[in-house]
This record gives sequence, C-alpha cells and structure tokens, in this order.
Amino acid sequence: MPASTVWIADRTAEEPDPTWETTLLRDALRARGIQTEIINWDDLAFGMSRKSVLLAGEEVAPPTAMVVCSRVITRHTDGDVGLLFDWLDHLEESGVRLINQARALRATENKMRQAQILHAAGVPVPETRVVRSVAEVEQCMQDWGELMIKPVHGHASIDVVRMRPKGKGYVQGELLGMREEITTWHLLQNHQLLCVQPYVPNPGRDIRITIIDGTVMASMFHISTASDGSVRHLLHPYTAAVCDPDPELERVVLHATSALGLDLATVDVVEGPDGPVVIEVNPTITLWRTLEGSEFDRSPAGITTAHADVVARVMAPRARQTTL
Repeated sequence: MPASTVWIADRTAEEPDPTWETTLLRDALRARGIQTEIINWDDLAFGMSRKSVLLAGEEVAPPTAMVVCSRVITRHTDGDVGLLFDWLDHLEESGVRLINQARALRATENKMRQAQILHAAGVPVPETRVVRSVAEVEQCMQDWGELMIKPVHGHASIDVVRMRPKGKGYVQGELLGMREEITTWHLLQNHQLLCVQPYVPNPGRDIRITIIDGTVMASMFHISTASDGSVRHLLHPYTAAVCDPDPELERVVLHATSALGLDLATVDVVEGPDGPVVIEVNPTITLWRTLEGSEFDRSPAGITTAHADVVARVMAPRARQTTL
C-alpha cells in the first residue's frame, strides 16, 4: 500500500459493514484523488519499526493520515486506555497525521484533564474534582449541594449520575441517602476514580455544536422531555430544535476546541445562570447522518465535505514530503 493514503480507523469486528459516515467520507476523499481505506483498528499490530505496521497480518507502510473514529477510543478493552494512546503516539512518530492528534485525544478523553485545560484557558466549565471514595463524594456534596458524577474516561452519558443531598434513608449528620451511597460505591468499584461537578442549573436543555477546522458546522438544542430535565433519559428521549449560536456562545465553543488542539469536535454546552458553560468536549464527529443537509447543518457544502476538507488540508504537506 503506498504511503500517500488515508486510513479511516474504526472498530468493525461486531459491525463489519462500514457506517454511513465512514463510507461517505471515504468516497469524498477518493473523489479528490486521495487513496482512502476504512480499516478495523483491531486488525492493527505494532512492532518496533516506524516504517511499517501489520494490518490483518500483512506488513504495510503507515498511511499519510488517519481519521480516528470514536469507537477506537470508546470501545477500547485491550488493557489500560493509556496503551491506546501509546500506540497513537507511535503512529505519529512514524509520520502519520492523526485526526485528531494524539495529544489532543488524550487530553480530551480524560475528563479531569479536559476541565483543567479549559479552565486554564478561561473557558467556563463546572468546578471539577477527582474522587476516590464515598467520603470524598460526600465532601463535594457538602461544598456544592447537588452533584453530577461521571467516569474520568466515559462516553454516551453512561454511568453519569445526578445526586441531591439527603436522599431517602440518609443518616443524620450525613448527606448521601441510602441509594446514593450504594450507587457511589458501585461506580467507584467499576471505575476506581470518578469526576464530580456541581450541577449547573439550566432550562432543561443542552446545546450540541459540531466544529470542524475552527468553524461551527452544526448547532442544535437537545430539549428534555423527562420530568427531571435530563436530556439523556432512555425512556424520555430528547426533542431537537435549531440553535442559532450568538457571538458569545460561538466564541466559547471555538475557544474550547482551540485550547484542546482539536481539528474537529462536538461540544456540549448548557445555559447556566451566568451564561454558557461547557459541559463536555468530544474529540470526534463520528455520527453526522442526522445532521447532513438538515435544518441543523450550517456548513457551506455539507458536513461530509467539510470533514474531507480538513483531512485533505492536514495531509497535503505530508504527502508532498513523501514525493521529495
């Protein structure tokens, strides 16, 4: 396989057919004359060489660029997640331009590290602590009141829990109710570390903004239909509405992605009492089928085209280097 190629890396063992998004991105890049393949990350094996890797048992040259789809990270089960980032580092040291780059992926996927970087850059984020014990969660509740608890490495709002002080069965002098204490203990057993943040009051909706190459490409409200205001409730799916970001909101989300060094991202924001608050930055836009050409799509020529544009731009200097 020639060096001037793009790989779109996904985990496809359980779903061998490419997704709608990866297929369209591959075809858009091929239409530009860029050799592009969708590969299964689990088919990759690494040795010491920076000149080749094993792909499905065949020794091949590393690509010029590689798009890292979300499942490469979110469905990593082969040891500590740090190993995954080590392999991404090795690919970059082999001359591969990752989209997004390894340092940006690493910083963004660690929710505590993400909050630290955004806070240092002046981006409004909730105060965040890492906790290791039930007692530390109770201390956060003492300091802040209502809490949001989430894994340090997580996705899709799995194991994200909202808790209020003095739930049913609480003991005098303590703040965690019986159910809250049990849930906290089991979350800690599963994840060892948890992020805790004060709950940010909001109008029962969040805003999701898609950013590619420093430009807002899509924006929408997720409006809760649940009695507790949750937009991630499995029994009460959110409804969507068009969000037209005002200059302040756009400034905040673009500053967040820039601070993290991301080529592309989706940003979740809530409208807090004092203005927009960034709840989470996700370092992929793996799913955009429902956005492409919809009323939420703000891109000049479609999100697939915008995605292909950024891939072609970042790989162009490297492709030239291989021909010198």
